[in-house]
Amino acid sequence: MTDGDHPGGAPEPPARAPEPPAADSAGPRSQQVIADYYWRHRDSFTPAALRASVVRAGYSEADADAARLLVDKHLAAESASAPTLARARRTILVAYVVTYVAFAIVFLAAPSSYGSGQIALMILTVVLGIALAISLAWARRSRWKTQGTSLGLGVILSVPIVLLVLVAGSCAWTTFPYMIQ
Repeated sequence: MTDGDHPGGAPEPPARAPEPPAADSAGPRSQQVIADYYWRHRDSFTPAALRASVVRAGYSEADADAARLLVDKHLAAESASAPTLARARRTILVAYVVTYVAFAIVFLAAPSSYGSGQIALMILTVVLGIALAISLAWARRSRWKTQGTSLGLGVILSVPIVLLVLVAGSCAWTTFPYMIQ
């Protein structure tokens, strides 16, 4: 059986793209509607099938082509920002892991009464885990993907580093006086 055949032997009909929203206007608004439609179905249908569906729905060919350019521009920006976003996620993970390991060494190595080092480490684990989750969510924002090559690493790392300094600083300030005897 070939890829294009049904089990019964008849060739499979070509897949048609789903119907786009009804054409109610022309210009930038309709271009954005079409671009959203293209974006939603970009992984399932070819650009030609999506364009044909849009034109059949009553949109102009010019609006369909302009919307395709918007989608292409967005895809190019995503590709251009991908290395920066990956580097930002790695930097965040490394910074949080190094901070956690440093505190773990101090908490577990320092002599303490009643297991205060282990308790402090458990609290740090939870709080640092929450801060890490917030930081990674910040770094995954869709807004970063649309900025392309103009995306700066410092902008992405601003909130994660502030959170890390606040958590680590608070932890050090509240626990070290009790750890050192």
